Amino acid sequence: MSRILFRIDDRLIHGQVVVGWVRYMEATKIIVANDLLANDETQKMLYKMVATNDLGIDVLPVEEAARWALKRSAAEQNTIFLFENPADILRFAQLGVPMASINIGGMRSSQGKRQIHEAVFVDKKDYQMFHTLKAMGIKIEIRMVPNDPSQDLMQRISELIKSWE
Repeated sequence: MSRILFRIDDRLIHGQVVVGWVRYMEATKIIVANDLLANDETQKMLYKMVATNDLGIDVLPVEEAARWALKRSAAEQNTIFLFENPADILRFAQLGVPMASINIGGMRSSQGKRQIHEAVFVDKKDYQMFHTLKAMGIKIEIRMVPNDPSQDLMQRISELIKSWE
């Protein structure tokens, strides 16, 4: 049976993914699901340079990545789906792709965001999207690398929620 990881990490492909998660998952495929990058040939080429004989990399618009996941069910290979932000993965999930869990690796700080973990910053919009994903029955964990302990995102964010209500 294949293994699939759905990960939000605004850095997309980097050392933690390639060295940590690809090895841990024994992944043979990485799908970067991002509309802007999918239309940027230079960026696509840079991401694909990471590919090896054992690891294929595709950069696809979110809807096309969802079609790929649904059509092939990613069952043919161990696959890592990478998303830059919660909006993209929510849209992916709403297109009907079954997901048991989502891994959060990193969401950078920007204006209006609050820190809930060393590398995870969220705002009210992010929380609302995560809440929707959780209501869909999807577990959301924060875990930078495979040997880190899994931390429940919604539990980490609970104190922030009170200040937003």
